[in-house]
Amino acid sequence: MIRKLILFVLIFVPVLCFVACNQEDPDKEVDFFQATVLYRDGNCDSAVDVRMSEWVPDFSQFGDNDTFLAVNMPQHLKVNNKKVTIKFRKPTEDEGLYCKTLGINYPQIYIEQAY
Repeated sequence: MIRKLILFVLIFVPVLCFVACNQEDPDKEVDFFQATVLYRDGNCDSAVDVRMSEWVPDFSQFGDNDTFLAVNMPQHLKVNNKKVTIKFRKPTEDEGLYCKTLGINYPQIYIEQAY
């Protein structure tokens, strides 16, 4: 009887630990994404273009491509081809920029944090 109990514990505990450690937390949000800063000639205030390096959940609310006009990017990160990690959201009407360029204007994102 004791052998069966010990055998049960030796099998059950590792399986339970494995299952518990591998479950995703459904409330956990992925907030930060990798991107590359792209050159912008300054026709749209102080914003820069960024190209996302990875898939972004609910991408459709930001547009159909992987390049965006980043509003509120810290000045020290506005370097062409610089790899950055960003947390962003869709800008409010007050935060959005009106760009006067005659070229491609990408959907805007508002940078909440970047490094």
